[in-house]
Amino acid sequence: MDLMKLIMAIVVIAIHTEPLVRCEKIAVLNLYKAISDVAVPFFFLASGFLVFDKVIVLPKEEQERIILNYAKKILKLYLIWTVIYLPITIYDYVTNGESLIRNIFAFFKGLIFVGCHWNSWPLWYLLSVFYAFVLVRLIVYKKGLSQKVLTILAVGVYLIANEFTIILNNGYELNGFGQQLIKVVSAVFVNGRIFTGFFYIVVGFLMAQYKQLLFRRKSSEFLFFIAISICGKIATEGLLERCFLAMLAVSVFCFILISKVPDCKYWHTCRNLSTKIYLLHMIVYSFLDIVILDDRYANGLMCFVITIIGTIILSFGLIYFEKKSKVIEKLF
Repeated sequence: MDLMKLIMAIVVIAIHTEPLVRCEKIAVLNLYKAISDVAVPFFFLASGFLVFDKVIVLPKEEQERIILNYAKKILKLYLIWTVIYLPITIYDYVTNGESLIRNIFAFFKGLIFVGCHWNSWPLWYLLSVFYAFVLVRLIVYKKGLSQKVLTILAVGVYLIANEFTIILNNGYELNGFGQQLIKVVSAVFVNGRIFTGFFYIVVGFLMAQYKQLLFRRKSSEFLFFIAISICGKIATEGLLERCFLAMLAVSVFCFILISKVPDCKYWHTCRNLSTKIYLLHMIVYSFLDIVILDDRYANGLMCFVITIIGTIILSFGLIYFEKKSKVIEKLF
């Protein structure tokens, strides 16, 4: 699990730096897209499963307390890293040519509804996780609704959020009230991405609930589903493609989860490194494209390699000083 989180953190760097931007081989690009799209859903699934797996045997009141504390921790982390990324955010707002009032509104929209600003793309994951755990707490622990209702709501939110994003990305025109609603919602949330984390967190919750049944399955079964999902994702478009993505992400996570990996003293380092790489890499990339290359939209293999090397060096440096500083420890 920890090694896979490290690999997925590196995949996230690839998403943001586009190492294959000049590749023209369709088969390679399709496979790359199928694999890279799994990265963030994998982190959502890991968050949901690992948190609920720890609390599932506890009394319901204790479960709710731990979940609330975890949500508060994630929100605190999100706000801290929003401040850390603030110089990059300010740089964007100063140079984008928009008015001060418009930029202030854009900042608070990004802070509350989108989860990121320019080049702080990784932070939307944190805000989405926060909202997801707040919703699970409300639905399951406050309202006392069943797992069936929770699952139906999660699937519904996932489908609606993705369809909303697809409509925006493809410029589809709706009639009357529907088009007005799309305009209003897109003006607030930009797209439906922030809501998709809820589905994966709920799936992680269900995996924790039925872990024993999950571990009775064979790895080959999930490999089969992975193969089917990749083919389906490549062959389809729109909402169906998003459904195959969900199937692929869940299958990959289940395969990793039930795989028998021997204990290793380096797994903790992998976990520590994956968190830092995920949160730090856009700072390294921003320094590269703003200060060194003077190109705010720089991408390609060189950007990918330099960002990885720089981020790993910075991460190991923070791991070293983390042992001596409580301040650095609280950043992660």
